[in-house]
Amino acid sequence: MRQYIYVSNAAPDFCEDDLGSILSTSRQRNGDDGITGFLLFNGRNFLQLVEGESGVLDPLIQRLHDDDRHSGIRAVEDREVAARCCEDWAMHLIQIGGAVSDKRRILDEALPVGLVPPQRDLVLNFARLT
Repeated sequence: MRQYIYVSNAAPDFCEDDLGSILSTSRQRNGDDGITGFLLFNGRNFLQLVEGESGVLDPLIQRLHDDDRHSGIRAVEDREVAARCCEDWAMHLIQIGGAVSDKRRILDEALPVGLVPPQRDLVLNFARLT
């Protein structure tokens, strides 16, 4: 099992309809491909964690790089894991905004219990910086 985490910037003309389209398509495709994960969006930037077998993640990562709704994709982690942390989420959306304390509360409630401390810290740092 492989886990891939990246950050990127929303396109200047990105809108709520785009977010809905991403979620709809992701949930369908990921469900078919055995991919799980979450998408964190702060209104300007994305952090996404996806997990699955390498054979299905590689084409997904390529599609992500080809998607013009975001740019500046930077891989943060790409690692082998023993088990999924998002086993019930074909794609879960977490939207954060406002004060850092609000972001922290939202993330404490929304992040999967199985997310290991180094990855949880990575997500929390992303929220603090954006």
